[in-house]
Amino acid sequence: MLVISTFIAENFRLVQAALLVASLGCIVLVVVLVRSGRTGRRVAAVLAAVSVLCVLGLTLWPDTDPLGEISCSVDASYFYRDERNIVLFFFPALFSMVAMRRPLLVFASGIALSVLIEVVQALTPALGRICDIGDLLANTSGAAAGVLVALLVAFGVRRWG
Repeated sequence: MLVISTFIAENFRLVQAALLVASLGCIVLVVVLVRSGRTGRRVAAVLAAVSVLCVLGLTLWPDTDPLGEISCSVDASYFYRDERNIVLFFFPALFSMVAMRRPLLVFASGIALSVLIEVVQALTPALGRICDIGDLLANTSGAAAGVLVALLVAFGVRRWG
């Protein structure tokens, strides 16, 4: 994980551009999936599951330097600048909305997953991770954005179908 963190820090602008391109590509894919009916919902369910597995891998993979004690950051002042955590929860919410078409359930599930991840990070110092309230807020923002974008896409496809 240190290698990923180092790469992101050294190539921040490139990572931002890649996240933007990936987000736009996924929105185009969601348009196709929404128009594909039942088959599109099945594909979206698989993509949502893969996205959740990626979230779990990226957030719970042990860091190279385990912490000696339980710690948690309560500084949430810059969560809106945390594009990586916002995008991290954008993709699962986006694809889950296409698959399930239940905005409140998808949003609540995004919050629950984020809380679970932060609790595990807080209670497992051996992971070398620090729970962070700012991450929770950024993840929640990403889930909300995914739900809203999926709703807008579905509305647009129905309207201009």
